[in-house]
Amino acid sequence: MKISPINYNTQIYNNNFRENTPRKNTTYTTASNNADDISFTGRYGLTYFANKLGLNPFSKLENFSIEEYNNLSSSTISRLRKQYKLLSYDDPYFYDSIADIHSYAAGAMQTVFDSRFGKGNYVVVPIGRSLSSFCKVLGYKIGENNVVNIPMSDAKRFSFSPVAYKYAENIENIKSWENIKRLTEYLEKNNLSRKTIETSGKNYILTDYCVSGLSLEGAEWLFKSDLVWGNKKRNIFTVDFLKLLNSVTFNQEAFDTLKSCHINKVIDNMLFESEYKKFAFVGQADYLYSIPKSSPQKIMSNASKSTKLVWFHLLDNEMTNRGVDKFNIKMKEAKPIIEIPEQKVEPWHDGGTQYEYDLRDDLNEINKLIMRFSNINTEKLSDSAQKQYSKNKLHLYTLYNRLSDFYKQQANMRSIIKYYLNRQNIFDKLTQINEYISQYNL
Repeated sequence: MKISPINYNTQIYNNNFRENTPRKNTTYTTASNNADDISFTGRYGLTYFANKLGLNPFSKLENFSIEEYNNLSSSTISRLRKQYKLLSYDDPYFYDSIADIHSYAAGAMQTVFDSRFGKGNYVVVPIGRSLSSFCKVLGYKIGENNVVNIPMSDAKRFSFSPVAYKYAENIENIKSWENIKRLTEYLEKNNLSRKTIETSGKNYILTDYCVSGLSLEGAEWLFKSDLVWGNKKRNIFTVDFLKLLNSVTFNQEAFDTLKSCHINKVIDNMLFESEYKKFAFVGQADYLYSIPKSSPQKIMSNASKSTKLVWFHLLDNEMTNRGVDKFNIKMKEAKPIIEIPEQKVEPWHDGGTQYEYDLRDDLNEINKLIMRFSNINTEKLSDSAQKQYSKNKLHLYTLYNRLSDFYKQQANMRSIIKYYLNRQNIFDKLTQINEYISQYNL
């Protein structure tokens, strides 16, 4: 189709043509007869005309994926780069550094997760908006199917008490919410069903910015509960992004090449705080029923032009510098928390956090079994099964009380060593109880 040049004195307005004085410093060119090759410069240029004529440069970038990028013509990429540059003139201090900061943050996550699990053996699940844009860039590095952003704001409301009867109350309350189905349906559509979690052979990493840590802890309790994923394979982990950053080293000289002369301030404000949630690929979902409305598809289609330009810039930077490790990110050498016969506990980022995570994980599994035992009708059990029931229930409450004491105490080296010395026994006992449940189909 041949596109005829548009008279610059004519502007489309309310679907009608009218004469209008052109804006100053606004120019346009028609590069060829190909509609995709129409380019424009200037703050406004022909953006309005392009939208009306269906020539919006973002029409081919719906998900801001690598495949979409590879299908863009060189002229479209050039045009979007020009538009981004014009946008950055408004605030070059901010925009000149955004792609490099994202690349560094994503590189740090990839380095830590590759070290902990091995390449290709994990899926990253950022909670809410805070890490959304960082993890989008991470997806460009490790495979876009290996990152799934869940819209969930203020997840601390899901925090479960380690006290057994309160845990049961919380589970029953959440189970009564019809909107819990919205979450499970969203997970199933994004290849995060319970069946997938248990059969994929991969590890699943819930991650977020943490100040108090309650939101990430709340997400952990919820997703590990039997309402969502359970934790049958013990392959669900949580990682505090800020502590993850402290577990890597990088080439400081690389930051000196950035255009901003205030890069340290930029990093303090933008990297160590969740300032980039304004460019999140999911929306704010304060309630479970709002998850579909906050999905990536909804947010991307309704995003502003400036936000889409930033998203394009992140994708363009990653594709342009593919395979280049300018920051030389490496793991810091970390000693294990403890070394005892047949057990070596290696921290992800710091020993205290690893201990708290493992302890919380064990308490969670014990609480689930206590709930299960409370629902067993013992009158229908044989004498032999009833004896085993009483014995296993006693073991459960003994384990629960022992771990609760650890949980209430402030972590110190003595309690950490004592806990890990007994952890194998805890695993063995929980395995034995699960086998009892399976044997009698309870």
